[in-house]
Amino acid sequence: MLHISGVARRLTQHRGSYSVWAARRADQQKAHAHQVELREAKAEKLRAYTQHGFKYGGSTGQIAMQQKKLKELNKLENEGEEIAHELADLNEDEELPLRLEAGGVLPKPPISVKAVGFGYPNSGELLFSGAEFSVDARSRVCLLGENGAGKTTLVKLMQGELEPTQGEVLRCSG
Repeated sequence: MLHISGVARRLTQHRGSYSVWAARRADQQKAHAHQVELREAKAEKLRAYTQHGFKYGGSTGQIAMQQKKLKELNKLENEGEEIAHELADLNEDEELPLRLEAGGVLPKPPISVKAVGFGYPNSGELLFSGAEFSVDARSRVCLLGENGAGKTTLVKLMQGELEPTQGEVLRCSG
């Protein structure tokens, strides 16, 4: 199975079935959600500490500790935003109804992708790089990824509508 990540700008191959990948993905989602909860609980404690006042103005040490906790809170909130963004990316492809039919037998792989990278002209950066896989008659391919990650571009490369910037795509006429 291939997964295109728009955030990481990479193509990753996963062995096993879609259900194994989906279970692994669900575990990642739970772990990220748990991290968000723990971070929020810690941030709430820091918020409570930084918002309380001191009787008679407080000592220099107390004020310094309060400022230290405030900096820690700001850092924690920034990290929390990044983790929330990652969690949103993990949740982006929740449910996709898909039915695959069996294919025929071919003598060799109809498509082989060897160290392929692609970037549109004038964009300055590659959409993805290092893609390497073969699709044979027994393969079932599912491309997943965020909008703009390069799923359609990869299919166009495999069909021959686009030429790779790096590597080569070998097509067998069968």
